[in-house]
Amino acid sequence: MPPSVGDEIVYTLRAEDVAFSYLDTWMYLDFEGEVKQTVEAAPEDLGENNDPDDPESYIRLRTDSLSLKGERDGVHHVSLDLADGASEFESRLLVGQISPPRFMHRSLLLLKVGVHTKDGTVEFEADGPLLLDGLLTRFPPKDDHYRANDSVGFRASERRDDPYSLYENPAILNRFQARLSSE
Repeated sequence: MPPSVGDEIVYTLRAEDVAFSYLDTWMYLDFEGEVKQTVEAAPEDLGENNDPDDPESYIRLRTDSLSLKGERDGVHHVSLDLADGASEFESRLLVGQISPPRFMHRSLLLLKVGVHTKDGTVEFEADGPLLLDGLLTRFPPKDDHYRANDSVGFRASERRDDPYSLYENPAILNRFQARLSSE
């Protein structure tokens, strides 16, 4: 059964061996955390057409929060959160058909990353949003597979005195695959 307007959906996200680059050094991290979305709009006649651009074929979702920790061998290296302006990006639950249920869950996420070093934490904002897709036979997901469609580069501030501005992308999150579950 599709969700209703106002429903808050909390997902647990797990991604293993995700390639992450910091200052041109690659590491593989396991990410775990939580994503919260709220249903903003749900048309009455869902599933009557299969046009992903027609508002009558999808449920609009707002991503309220995202908090992920990237670790390796128990050491917390990276944090991912929503960046300022993330609410401008719409996520969708495309309803392919009602019976048997078939959905495509597309989350468009504007991220910021915190890289934790011995000298403290350095933060960068993404160049553009991450698109995370999942093909589902039920919603909300229960240990379903999602994948990012591309890598995301993170940029330094444009201040001249910022040493990270020497890098085009001081941090890169490579395409990753994750599992999402909701209770």
